Amino acid sequence: MKLRVALMVSCLFMVNRPAMSQMTGSQPPRVITLREAVELALNHNHAVRLAKLEVEEREHVKEAAKSAYFPLVRNEANWAHVTDTQLIEIPAGGFGAIGANLIPPQPLIINQGGLTFASEAIGVVQPLTQLWKFKAANDVVRAQVDESAVGASCQPP
Repeated sequence: MKLRVALMVSCLFMVNRPAMSQMTGSQPPRVITLREAVELALNHNHAVRLAKLEVEEREHVKEAAKSAYFPLVRNEANWAHVTDTQLIEIPAGGFGAIGANLIPPQPLIINQGGLTFASEAIGVVQPLTQLWKFKAANDVVRAQVDESAVGASCQPP
């Protein structure tokens, strides 16, 4: 029992000592102006910081909506592999004869179609009929940016 009390007193003494050593000197109070106080409050306020980030996010949405006015460059590529091709047989003399010589001189078998073919298309697309829809979307985004900017405009006087 005495050991437990001695241990508790020594622990309290060790914990109390660093806390007391921190309080030996005090600094004079800092004098700041009202403008500095407001700026410090705005810089350290999470709600104001989140509102500023929301304004920035809406600005990026506005830029993305505005980009719909510009033409788009598209590239489409198709590739196909065919396993079934047709064989065409041209009989001897199928193209005619010159004198006694037949063209072709013997039956000719031609493989029609290749096993693999590809097609590629590149184009510039400007959707004219959708410009009215894009303008309406831009107006909505502009209104949202203005709304969030008003909410975050807690700037110092």
